[in-house]
Amino acid sequence: SFSKPIILLAGGRDKDMVWTTWAEKVLTNTRGIILFGDLAEFLESQLALAGAVKIQDGFKVRRVDTLEEAVMASSDIAEPGDVVLLAPGGTSFDNFVDFEARGEAFRKLVFDLAGRPKANPRFMLN
Repeated sequence: SFSKPIILLAGGRDKDMVWTTWAEKVLTNTRGIILFGDLAEFLESQLALAGAVKIQDGFKVRRVDTLEEAVMASSDIAEPGDVVLLAPGGTSFDNFVDFEARGEAFRKLVFDLAGRPKANPRFMLN
């Protein structure tokens, strides 16, 4: 539903989604994908099967360990006008009590970016 370029933050713990369909869809609608949590390695393999490549090697996907690292990585690659969207796909239970705690952590991390020079993309929580 966004017309702007999207940097997607995805991960968490698997909840038995159809990840091949997810991978194909997100590759058509994103400029970058940052993966975190228990699902990161698996999602990276699904994206690779769908044709993605890594940002650090000129590709489209980057894998990190935590939501905090994901927010920082997205801030590093996002450009003015980009939407940074937290739409993890997986549950929050790998690192958080529930989805509300993960959402609140995301909100705080984004607000903490306010003093950083490149903190001007639109961050969205889905």
